[in-house]
Amino acid sequence: MINYILQQNIEVIANELVENELSSPIDIIKVAAKLNCCIEIVDFEPNDFHWHDLKNVEVKDVYAKMSRNSSKSKYTIKISRSLNEKRRRFSIAYEISNLILYDLKEGTSFIHVRQPTLFPYILEDFYKEAQANVLARAILLPKRAIIRSRELFIFVDDLVDDLFDLFNVSKEVIVNRLSNLGMLDDKNY
Repeated sequence: MINYILQQNIEVIANELVENELSSPIDIIKVAAKLNCCIEIVDFEPNDFHWHDLKNVEVKDVYAKMSRNSSKSKYTIKISRSLNEKRRRFSIAYEISNLILYDLKEGTSFIHVRQPTLFPYILEDFYKEAQANVLARAILLPKRAIIRSRELFIFVDDLVDDLFDLFNVSKEVIVNRLSNLGMLDDKNY
């Protein structure tokens, strides 16, 4: 059974995480700390993974790895040093989203890779991936900030450029977020 979370509930979750964040861009490290997550920027090596973790995946294609452990930091999110700052921020938000939406048992981990294998895929995994992406975008681009910026611009292109400058995320993230909020006509992008 797929436990699909409605957009309005994703907005509630994101708002709770960033409710006191008034700066732009959102301090994603601070958000992670609220959830007892330690962030490490690393160069992944093959011995960082169990052989079954990287089935059909090369180490260079790993963006992030999140683990649950029993040390003083309940969760560890390791992010590849090779990623640019915008991609790192999104990867951290994405891993936080997985943590919130899906149970991570002690001693297990999630691996986030460059190109997930889509075939054969399990429908439930596809929905989980989609929801984690939607929540990650909602964390990095709070609805209230988008609405505030939207009031300043007539043209969507100007809004996208403004959000790009303010929130340190990719234009793809911005366009998808605006689309999720119904603020963007898909044929424009």
